[in-house]
Amino acid sequence: MSPEHLYGAIHDLGGAAHSGTGYVGCEAMRREAEPIVAGFLADDDPHLGYIAISVLATRWDRRHYAEILKRMSLLDPDERVREIATSNVGRLLRGTRDRDAVDLLSGILWDTGQPEWIRRTAYEGLLKIWHGSDACHRWFLRVVCFGLLLLKRSLNPRPIPPAPRNGGFSRRKRPWTESHGWMQPQGYSPAWLPGQQSLTFVRGRSVYTLGQR
Repeated sequence: MSPEHLYGAIHDLGGAAHSGTGYVGCEAMRREAEPIVAGFLADDDPHLGYIAISVLATRWDRRHYAEILKRMSLLDPDERVREIATSNVGRLLRGTRDRDAVDLLSGILWDTGQPEWIRRTAYEGLLKIWHGSDACHRWFLRVVCFGLLLLKRSLNPRPIPPAPRNGGFSRRKRPWTESHGWMQPQGYSPAWLPGQQSLTFVRGRSVYTLGQR
């Protein structure tokens, strides 16, 4: 059988015996087929390793493969296989707060040598392990909504308002009699240097200039 047909057969088997079906016969089918599918985890063809992880972890939810996937997330030479292994470490151990898995995914997250998409998957896995799949789903929805908002703004940019006539300051320049009460103790007056015509100070984001009297 060609690798393409073998990939399709494993894919179809995973869908037929999906853990979400709830049929008793599917559980028996999974137990019988599991050793065969698991044998492809170490296959030299990365496509077969990928579909084996997808079936065992994503579709059949076989949690006892978490330890194998931890090793594959670090050691497998194929990036796609490492990514799906990383993703399913979080999925299989969702809500458990497993310390070893947290350490593993944290290391992948902070490893700048890893591709950005694998580091993002590690972050999602950390959310699943620590807070469960629902929290990760809510985070994903927020990211999607924020991305759609940015896309909407990029397609419909708002016109840039004209600059204020006063050189960019939104507040008027206050004389000393209005400002000294909240800037300095009562009765304070600035010490002017010889020849100095003005005194400038900043409060928050506003700049004020006082003229010499």
